[in-house]
Amino acid sequence: MVSVIQAVFTDLLPDEAYYWKYQTQLAWGYFDHPPMIAWLIKPGYWLFGNELGIRLLIILLTLILIYLLERLIKPNNLTLFYILISSVAIFHFIGFLALPDLPLLFFTATFFIAYKLYLVNDNFKNSALLALAIALLLYSKYHGILVVFFTVLSNIKLLKKRSFWVVTAISLLLYLPHILWQYQHDWVSLRFHLVERRYNDYLPIYTLEYLFSQPLISGPLVGIPLIWFFIKSSAKDNFNRALKFTGTGFYIFFFISSFKGHVEANWTFPALIPLLILGYGGIEKSGKTTRFIVRSFPITLILIFILRIYLIHDFLPKGWIAASEVGGQHWRAWAKDIKTHVGNKIVVFANSYQRASIYEYYSGDPSFSINNVWGRNNQFSVWDITKNNCWENEVALAHGFPVLKDDSVLTEIETVYFNYQHRFIILPFIKIIPDQDSYEVKPGEELVINFTILKKDHENIMIDALQVKPNITYEIYAHDYLMKSTSTNQKLTDKLIKTGNGKISFRAPEKPDTYYFSISIQTGVNPPTINSYKYKLVVEQ
Repeated sequence: MVSVIQAVFTDLLPDEAYYWKYQTQLAWGYFDHPPMIAWLIKPGYWLFGNELGIRLLIILLTLILIYLLERLIKPNNLTLFYILISSVAIFHFIGFLALPDLPLLFFTATFFIAYKLYLVNDNFKNSALLALAIALLLYSKYHGILVVFFTVLSNIKLLKKRSFWVVTAISLLLYLPHILWQYQHDWVSLRFHLVERRYNDYLPIYTLEYLFSQPLISGPLVGIPLIWFFIKSSAKDNFNRALKFTGTGFYIFFFISSFKGHVEANWTFPALIPLLILGYGGIEKSGKTTRFIVRSFPITLILIFILRIYLIHDFLPKGWIAASEVGGQHWRAWAKDIKTHVGNKIVVFANSYQRASIYEYYSGDPSFSINNVWGRNNQFSVWDITKNNCWENEVALAHGFPVLKDDSVLTEIETVYFNYQHRFIILPFIKIIPDQDSYEVKPGEELVINFTILKKDHENIMIDALQVKPNITYEIYAHDYLMKSTSTNQKLTDKLIKTGNGKISFRAPEKPDTYYFSISIQTGVNPPTINSYKYKLVVEQ
């Protein structure tokens, strides 16, 4: 009931609005995530058409997850079990927020239940249940593959069992629609997560943040006892061994990842399931720890209650709003301020899929994000933006570049700058593909790049008819940092698109290192859109 009340009176977070936008165009996949979160939002939103509807199935799954945990743990002290579960703060928040993390946790628990049944009897029924659990886990979030991997690693003899390959075949068959979606969209998710999402130079703060955040995620106050008793627990059988490998594997995997760049705290969420199952047994046997958890429970509840109230009503000083961007009804007011200011113009956001989504939800007007070379691709890169009929309408481009501003509005969260355009032309649907995946050059050497240019068949814009001819630009990146974006002397023309081949040249950086470059298209005053992937550029000594 508390989560229902919270869901009714708490404004959507920007990421929730983005996933709400997913469900307006149901598909077997999306740029950032598999489709489970969209599937869960759709029925509730169809039923209620508000914040509660968006979050309804998440709340129901949370209740079922607690029941599944009770089945897996089989606690002797139910009071202690529910106090412990209620002391894990993230259950109070991801337990009602429409984010992919709760489905990932839920289907991690269902996976372990199915795996436990499979270990007892690997008949076809249990094999099919395990395959279904694997598929649903992978449809929730890509991190689910680590749960499966560490489980198999804990019991390598599975590879010798015929039933295991039946499980593999069925789960792949169930997951095939998403694989086909990825294939049809040029493997956009894999490209982004494994190739395009590059890390910045290592900073020790990344590892320190990771180490500090993990006990807080599983607590805050019960986090250290849970981790301690998880470490002390023994892997007495194949099931507990799978739990041990999965929990430990997640923590080690992302600890190593912290040496490459920032690790989001929620990436280790699946480890919570083995942490609770194995950690609870030790806590229940330790009278001292039990007393600590029971006595600290009121403090945890007070902290959680304060945070819950804050999400509904922001009681922080006014100057702190921009730093938090959550709590209260600031996004609702933000959207209202923008809509009042720009009137009936279509609002297009530069490099902000969250703002485009939450503006559309709270304003009721169509909006979308245009991704340029200072940002990254997202689901708006996949959707057909021409359906918004922006080409012939006046557009208010909301951006963070004051040099382009025609106007601005001060909202509760931020100052939003606008550039008004009566005929908004951008060309993200034109794709540029260099003739090589990587290049090796000497410092300062001139590099000549031949490329192929592709245009979606259904896009009928005549480039030569545009008042301002588009320029082809190139960008140089050091890791994720955009060093420069420069126009070339090459213009985009209908002839160039028709022939499908072009050529640009530029000088390589003077400093030997591994860089990346992209080739883009700039139209008018708008920043260059993302028209190619990033390609490796090695400047040798």
